[in-house]
Amino acid sequence: MIRKILVLGTFLAAACGQAAQAADLDVPAPINPPQDETSSFFGSGWYIRGDIGYSVPTGPSGSFANLPLRQVSWATSATAGIGVGYKITNWIRADMTGDYLFQRDVHFFGSDPVTGQFFRNSTGLGGYTVLANGYFDVGTWSSVTPYVGAGVGYAFFRNTEIENVPMAQTTTGSFVPVTNPVTGQTIVNRLPGGSRGSFAWALMAGASVDLAPGLKFDLGYRYLNIADGALASTATGATKLKSLGMNQFRVGLRYAFDQ
Repeated sequence: MIRKILVLGTFLAAACGQAAQAADLDVPAPINPPQDETSSFFGSGWYIRGDIGYSVPTGPSGSFANLPLRQVSWATSATAGIGVGYKITNWIRADMTGDYLFQRDVHFFGSDPVTGQFFRNSTGLGGYTVLANGYFDVGTWSSVTPYVGAGVGYAFFRNTEIENVPMAQTTTGSFVPVTNPVTGQTIVNRLPGGSRGSFAWALMAGASVDLAPGLKFDLGYRYLNIADGALASTATGATKLKSLGMNQFRVGLRYAFDQ
């Protein structure tokens, strides 16, 4: 009896072993695919952006030798920029942007407090800004997501050579360029251009529209303000433009890597 039990046990053990071996051969072990570190990094809320726009100055003012300029006019210009950002939550995102402001003409009219000479100056002004921005996405309705935002950063501007024209006041109160009594030509003085850096801040509002998975069309408004900056100096004083403000209307694309 005992011998029969031992034989039966040996047979069952051998059968179980053969079944386990067959199972190992028929069902391969799972294989973990290698992780793509680039996809993992960029697939966690990161996005890139590109924008173009139109910049309109807002009531520029300035001074010469610390006295207010009588008039400052600043032409409109184009702007273009790129950036990289991160979507922190469904409501909050942040990005770093760099924008180039194409050169535009600036004209200002004033008088020298020492000599009493009136003058009209003209120059070209352009530069770039680097801003750190934060946004609040209000919500999404039919693929449209309105947002508001703010940014702070740095602006670098350069002005070209300044064309200085002395002006004379007529009996009627108008102003005409001063001419050389010998040649009869308008007197034009040349002042060197220069560059400067300054603190900048911005306020934004707009809306994005979903075009495709991960791709959004962005239509926005930005108010950009740049702190005071000096242009050129003469023996009697320096010309300064004060609180350069710009209304910027922008369109662009944003692409998110994780959608």
